[in-house]
Amino acid sequence: MHVPQKGIVSFIKMKISSGVSPEETKRTLMRAGFAEEHVDLAFRFVKDTYPEILQEIVAANDFLPEIHKPGVKVVSLETKKLVASPKKDLKKDISEHIQKSAGVVKRTAAEHLDRHFKIHKGLFQGRLRRKDFTLGFLFFFAVGYVTLALAAVLISLISPELWSMVLSLIESDKNGALLLTIPVILAPITVMMLSLITRRLHNLELPGTLSWLFLVLFIPIDISMFYGMWFVYIALGILFMLLLAKKGAPGDNQYGPLPDSKGSFFKRIFNV
Repeated sequence: MHVPQKGIVSFIKMKISSGVSPEETKRTLMRAGFAEEHVDLAFRFVKDTYPEILQEIVAANDFLPEIHKPGVKVVSLETKKLVASPKKDLKKDISEHIQKSAGVVKRTAAEHLDRHFKIHKGLFQGRLRRKDFTLGFLFFFAVGYVTLALAAVLISLISPELWSMVLSLIESDKNGALLLTIPVILAPITVMMLSLITRRLHNLELPGTLSWLFLVLFIPIDISMFYGMWFVYIALGILFMLLLAKKGAPGDNQYGPLPDSKGSFFKRIFNV
């Protein structure tokens, strides 16, 4: 048996349940442009599949008593009448009903993307794939290294005296306290590194706030060891290896949809 269009079946059920006779429902569908054989097929499908609808058709033809099923509300066929609509509006009305019965929500692609992705855009929002994390980390590390190298060359060329003072300061820094200035001097790079770590943590379903622990690496070793922070270095090393190697959570999670692997690399690492 061929299965008719779901929308026509739903329309027939709705009309008969509202008290409209099968004949009038059939005429309405045919005026709307549906072929008679399709309408007849839909009526046969309703009779065979939905016995509670069948009892109303039986009552309308008056050749069997009404069958009262528990929990099924029988609506008198005389309680409501179909109000005839102009022919040009029937197709539209039926199409709207078919869309509602199928659960179709009218939404453009742009609206869907905006709803699904907008709240997950930003440096510290959303998720990041392993490949993009690794390449992004290497990229910003190289940018930071080149920036410091260029700054050193420019200072040595423009002001040799200032460069000599910087070298003397570096040589006198026995405890590595100057490490604390690197995240400040390279603040944009620091922010991007933390952003990559945060979104990679999100992809592993871990809280992004753990990324701030990596700033501990800029604390001079002598000071950190004095406070017994060696275990923090070990934990951060293990966590960083997980960020590089562990596969992210499949499908959507609480931090956003599955990271996209298409499009511009820079759009992905800046999450715009």
